[in-house]
Formats: sequence, C-alpha cells, structure tokens
Amino acid sequence: MPSPSAVLFTTAGIFFGLLTGLAWFNRQGGFDPGGFVWRRIVHFLLGATGVLILYLGLKVVFGLFVPDSEALIPCILRYVRYFLVGSWVSAGAPWFLFV
Repeated sequence: MPSPSAVLFTTAGIFFGLLTGLAWFNRQGGFDPGGFVWRRIVHFLLGATGVLILYLGLKVVFGLFVPDSEALIPCILRYVRYFLVGSWVSAGAPWFLFV
C-alpha cells in the first residue's frame, strides 16, 4: 500500500497537470474529436501509448538517479512524473494528434 505522502504527491501532480494542460489547450482553441471511428481509435491508442511511455519511461529514468522512497527528492520526481502524464492527457496528446 502506498504511503500517504506518495498518494498526496501523485494526486497533486496529476490534478495540477490536468488543469494546466486544460487551461493551455483551451487558450489554443480546443479541438473537435470528430471524424471516422477508426481514426478516433488510432488517436486513442497513440495517446495511451504516450501515457505509458511517459509513466514507465520517467519511472525508470528517475529511478536511475534516486530510488523510490519517502524522501523529498523522490516525492518531487513523482510529482513531476504525474504532472507530465496529466498534461499529456489533457493537452499534449490532443494537440499532437489533432493539430
């Protein structure tokens, strides 16, 4: 079971990433996910692949520098990882795939 601090940094990072990405992407004009169903499925799969690459890739890269623990630096790196995942979901993938 994750520690309370890990849950706090995870939740805060994903929440702030989602909100930041949403605010930025709405200023860019948003997007219309319309189109053929097969195209939307491909876009979903590419977006999900980006989430996996960010989540797992950053977990490995950050783990090379600092082992996962309850110290401040690992918690900050956890926050950054989840912030990037949240902003990818709300702004990065839609911008990359629909623009």
